[in-house]
Amino acid sequence: MVVMTLATDVADPLVRLQRIAAASANTKGLVGRVKAAIATDSRMLAAPWLMSGLASLSTRSRSRRTAWRST
Repeated sequence: MVVMTLATDVADPLVRLQRIAAASANTKGLVGRVKAAIATDSRMLAAPWLMSGLASLSTRSRSRRTAWRST
């Protein structure tokens, strides 16, 4: 959720609309920069979790195959 001004303190409708448009453009630029950073960081944070899960799965499947072959 993003908060931006609606310029409710401005009486003139044209000036108010200009301030809202400026605030909207500023907010869109900020969200665009943050969105790019979040996408990159989330993948980097998920990689260790994913790799440890794959390693655990691989270890479990090897021990099951070994137990099956030895009997």
